[in-house]
Amino acid sequence: MENLVEKLEKLKSLIKEKEKLIVSFSGGVDSSLVAKLAFDMLGG
Repeated sequence: MENLVEKLEKLKSLIKEKEKLIVSFSGGVDSSLVAKLAFDMLGG
C-alpha cells in the first residue's frame, strides 16, 4: 500500500502532465487539496 507521501507525489506528477485542468471544488478537504495543488503547479 502506498504511503501518503507517495500518493501526494503521484498526484503532483499527474497534475504536471496537464496544460489545463478543471477541478470540481466542493469545499471539502480532498477537493481543497487538489485545487490548491493545481493552482500552485499550473497557475490560476
